[in-house]
Amino acid sequence: MINKISKLTMKINCFRIQNFRRFKNILVDVESDISILVGANNSGKTSATHALDMFVNNQKDKFTIYDFNSSCWSIINDIGDDPNQSIIDDIELPQISLDLWFNIRETDLHRVLYLLPDLTWEGSIIGLRIVFQPKSSRETLVRFMESKAKVAKYVPKEKDKKYKPWPKNLIDFLSKHLSQEYEFRYYSLDQSKFDEQFNQKENYTPLLLQNDKSKPLVKSLLRVDTLHAQRYLSDQASNARSEDLSKCLSRFYKRNLEKREDDHDALSALFDSETQLNEHLKSVFNDMLERLGELGYPGVSNPHLVIKSALNPTTIMSQDTKVHYSMDGTSNGLTLPDNYNGLGFKNLIYMVVELLDLQAQWIDEKEDRALLQLIIIEEPEAHLHAQLQQVFIRQILNILKITDEDAYYYGMQLAVTTHSPHILYERGFKPVRYFRREGIAGTDQHSVALNLSTFYKDEPEKYFFERYMKMTHCDLFFADAAILVEGNVERILLPAMIEKSADNLTKAYLSILEVGGAYAYKFKSLIEFLGIPALVITDLDSVKQKTVDGSANMGDEDEDDEDVELEISDSAESGEIIKKYLIGKACLPDFENAITSNQTLVKWLPKKVLISDLLACNSENLIQNPTEASLSTVYITFQRMVEIIWGEEKHMVVGRTLEEAFGLENTEWCQSSEGKHVGLKLRTKPKSITELTEKIHKRVKSNSFNKTSFALGVLSSSSEEWIVPKYIEEGLKWLDRQVKVDIPIVPKEILEENIHSDMTSAEYESKKQSND
Repeated sequence: MINKISKLTMKINCFRIQNFRRFKNILVDVESDISILVGANNSGKTSATHALDMFVNNQKDKFTIYDFNSSCWSIINDIGDDPNQSIIDDIELPQISLDLWFNIRETDLHRVLYLLPDLTWEGSIIGLRIVFQPKSSRETLVRFMESKAKVAKYVPKEKDKKYKPWPKNLIDFLSKHLSQEYEFRYYSLDQSKFDEQFNQKENYTPLLLQNDKSKPLVKSLLRVDTLHAQRYLSDQASNARSEDLSKCLSRFYKRNLEKREDDHDALSALFDSETQLNEHLKSVFNDMLERLGELGYPGVSNPHLVIKSALNPTTIMSQDTKVHYSMDGTSNGLTLPDNYNGLGFKNLIYMVVELLDLQAQWIDEKEDRALLQLIIIEEPEAHLHAQLQQVFIRQILNILKITDEDAYYYGMQLAVTTHSPHILYERGFKPVRYFRREGIAGTDQHSVALNLSTFYKDEPEKYFFERYMKMTHCDLFFADAAILVEGNVERILLPAMIEKSADNLTKAYLSILEVGGAYAYKFKSLIEFLGIPALVITDLDSVKQKTVDGSANMGDEDEDDEDVELEISDSAESGEIIKKYLIGKACLPDFENAITSNQTLVKWLPKKVLISDLLACNSENLIQNPTEASLSTVYITFQRMVEIIWGEEKHMVVGRTLEEAFGLENTEWCQSSEGKHVGLKLRTKPKSITELTEKIHKRVKSNSFNKTSFALGVLSSSSEEWIVPKYIEEGLKWLDRQVKVDIPIVPKEILEENIHSDMTSAEYESKKQSND
C-alpha cells in the first residue's frame, strides 16, 4: 500500500541503533512533537541521545572502542588473533550504525532526491543510514600486525612476567587508532526492503551515497542540539562552577543582537543615556521575555524579569548585561539583582533561555538550514523541584513553537530523558518510550525500547492505568522491580520488613504500588509489557460461600453480596463451564467451603477460588515465569499455614489478612504489655489457639481497630521484637533473587588482555562513560 505524502513538516518517524554501547539492535519510535525517554538506571536513555548527536553532527573523533557493544569485543579480538585474517579481502570488523527514518512531504522532495530509492517512488517515509565503519578492515589488520611485529622482541620469555607491550591485541590497537581506522559512510534506504518494524530484509544492500553529497545532505535535513543535564547554577558560593543567569542572557544577547542599520544609533545612545540602553535591551529581549512569561510559574507574587544596564560607557563592549527581578512587574519599579532570587526559578529561566538560544542558532542558518531541529533535553529535573518540573514540561512546546512563515517550512521535535515521575504525570504516558534492560551481567547486557502508546492503543484498562498512575506512582517506569501491596498498612511496614528479610533489596530501586486486592490483577498487562520482576503481596480474604440460587446458604444474607465469575486455570484448557460463586460475609479461612473474595487470586494467580485449594498451592503455582511474549516474572504471595505455640498447645493456623497473620505469628509479643500499643492485645487471655484465632479475627474486623495505628505501632517498636509474617518473608526473598544489583562485569577481553587490564569494573565504567 502506498503511503500518502505527509501534509505536516518533515518529522523523524523512528531510528534504529546497532552495536552502540548497550544497544545490540534497538528501534526507538519518535513522537511528532515530544518523546519522553524513561527507564531504570543504566538502561541506555542517554546513550540513545548521544548516538543521535554523534552521528548526525559528524563527531567521529568522539567515538572510542568503548562505544562498541560489548558483544563486538570478542569478535574484534578473535579477528586480530588470527594471523590469516589479514590476507582475507572480505573480512569485516564490527561497525556501529544509525538508521534514521523520516516522514517527508511532497514540497520537500527536492531536499531528499539522493535518498529516493528510484524515480517511481511514491511513499512518505525515507531512510538514511549512517555507519561508523572501517576505512578498510584488511588494511587495519595489516597495520595491526605490523605494529605487533615491531614489539615482538620486547615480549618477555619468562612465563611469570605479565607485561605485554602495546598493542596487546586488536582492541588495544583500536583504542589508540580508532579515529584513523574508522570513518562515517552514508547510505540511502528503501522502505520496501524493510518489514513493519524497519528490520532489513535478507539479500538487500543499501545504496552507498557519494561522500561529497552525504554530509551536506544530512546537514540540510536534520540538526541535533542537546541541553545537557550537568548545569551548575548557583550564587557565588559554588565558586568556579557557578554561572549566573546574567552571563547566560549576555551570551544570548551577543548571539541574537538585532542586525539592523539603526543598531548603531542604539549603540551610540548608550553613551548618552542609560535609559535608552535599557530600552534597546528591552527590544532585543522582548520576545524571549514574553515567552518566559508563558511558563505560568505558580503564585501571583513571583517576580518578573527585567533586563537592565550595568555598563560603564568607557568599557561598554567588555561589560556584561545584568538581570534584575522586578518586584511589581514593571521595569521602572523596585528591582533586585538576579542572585537575590531562588535557585530553582533561576534554573528554570536559564534552561528556557538556553533552549531559545539553540533554536535561534538554527533559525539564523539562512543557507542550507536544516528542515528539522531535534532538541534533546537531558534530565530537566536535575535542578528543578517538582512544581517547576511540571511547569517546564507543560509549557516548553509553546515556548519553542515555530511561528510565521517558518512554521510551514520547518519543524521541530523534542526528546527528553528523565527520571521524574512529575514529568510523566504532566505529559501522560503516550509519548513515553521505556528503555528496558535485558540480558545478564557481562557481555550479554543490552536494552530494548518499548512504545507505551502502542501498549495503550489496545489496552482495555488504559484509562484506569493513566488515572491511577497519575494519582499514585509514575516511578514504576524507573524501577528495577515492582511490589504490589494491598493497602496503606503494607506500604508503611514494607520498608522495615525488607530490612529484616531481604536487606539486599534496599540497594535496588523498587516501586511499591498500593493497589488493593481488587485491582492488583489489572496491572498484569502493564507489568508484563515492562518486563520487570514483580511481587504481589495480597490477602487470603476468606468469605462464606452462597450458591447461585440462594439455596444451601452457608452464610448470612448481606446487601453487599456480589457475583464472582471464575475460570479456574486447570479447567480452562478442557473447556469446562465457568463456575459462578456468590460472596457472603467475611469468615475465618478454616470455615467449611470458604472461598476468596480476592480478585487477584481469582483472575491472575493461582486462579483458584476455594480457600482449601489456595492453601494447598505450592510455590510453583504462585509464580508466573517469563515467556517469549514477556520477560516479566511474577510471584503472588498470600497468608499460608504456620505453626504457632500458645501455652502447651501447638497448632497450624492461617490468618485472613496481614494484621491477623502478624498477630498470630507474633502472638507472645502482641499479647504482652510491651506490644499492647499495636492494638491486638486481647482483654482476657484465650484458653486455646482456636479461641485466640477467633478473637484476633474479630478484633481486626471490628470498627474500633485502626489499621494505620497498628502499622505505626509496629514501626515505633524495635525490629528485634517482632518477626515478618512468613508469606511476606518468602515473597521478599524470592524478589531478592530476581533483582541482582551487581557491579558491571568487564569482559576479560578488556580486563585481562589490553592496556586497561589494571582497571576495576567501576573505573572501567567511568572511563567508558557509555551507559547513562
